Amino acid sequence: MSDGFPKKLAETAERNMSLLCVGLDPDPSRMALDDVFDFNREIIDATKELVCAYKPNLAFYEALGLPGLKALQQTVEAGLTGHPVRGRQHSHPASILHVDRHV
Repeated sequence: MSDGFPKKLAETAERNMSLLCVGLDPDPSRMALDDVFDFNREIIDATKELVCAYKPNLAFYEALGLPGLKALQQTVEAGLTGHPVRGRQHSHPASILHVDRHV
């Protein structure tokens, strides 16, 4: 296994002087936005300089069916990279997401 995630985590924690990890747990009944991807993007944009990592809870996306999984994929593929994002150990390798504050 590469040192990609631990290295990104250490670099981001040092850069932002933070050990805070934010969960990306979309619950439509509690969201201010209707679109899960937009919800994730708003959270990331608002917190990217304050946290060291993001953790999407796969169960929330699975509960939304295919649209939820597509929103998770969109979040990962959007290039919102700069912070590590950690998912379940058995989840897709793309669950390690990095959010760059310079994007």
